[in-house]
Amino acid sequence: MRRLALLLALSLGLVTTAAGAAQPAPRSSLGVVTNVTIPSSVWNMQFTDSYGRSHTLASLKDTTLIVPFLTLCPDVCPFTTGNAIQTARILQSHHSTNVRVIEITVDPQRDTIERLAKYRKLVGLKSGDIAISLWRASNRDTAKMMKFFGMTTERMSVDEVHRDWMTGKPIGYELDHSDGFYIITSQGKLRYVSGLSAKFVGQLTTAMKKYLNSAGLATLAKPLPGWTPGDAVTALSYITQTKL
Repeated sequence: MRRLALLLALSLGLVTTAAGAAQPAPRSSLGVVTNVTIPSSVWNMQFTDSYGRSHTLASLKDTTLIVPFLTLCPDVCPFTTGNAIQTARILQSHHSTNVRVIEITVDPQRDTIERLAKYRKLVGLKSGDIAISLWRASNRDTAKMMKFFGMTTERMSVDEVHRDWMTGKPIGYELDHSDGFYIITSQGKLRYVSGLSAKFVGQLTTAMKKYLNSAGLATLAKPLPGWTPGDAVTALSYITQTKL
């Protein structure tokens, strides 16, 4: 997957905050600090979660870690989701109530509400578990959101026979996509961008591990450099200036 931190920094006009904050800054290779206003067209965009409930970014009352993903990715997204869950667990263990974690799909064509709900079970989230939320928007709104955040996707042919974990049918195509995470505030500001893939920490569920393709299994055996749950918590602590 592509590393887009530098590209994102240039395209969004990111600026680094001054040094000397109480909470230590994230490592320089993780991403960039910024202070970009989220446009109203994205801020007030309608999303739906895996339970069928409607949301907007404007409705969020907390600083939020946004993680792009798709449910039919068999190599990187399982690790991305795993890290997102672990990040949320760390925040919960520290009783951090002023931050939250949301995964937003970049594949709304296939990621229906039903699929998002079943994906929660696939990755080991139980009913009512609020560790992370899974959101989707319409195709048009997703494209608009991705343009603002600098997310990218590219439709790719399938290199090896791989079956949909939900239907059992062969997958017709894969989406190569940018990785990383974003931190936004309840004041409508984009405050941090990382373009790194996830360096997985933790254990995958048996079902998810079985879904990995050869590239995913290779990454599981030898994780690539990338962001960890600890990195995400450090970035959140820095942006909120609260030890999380």
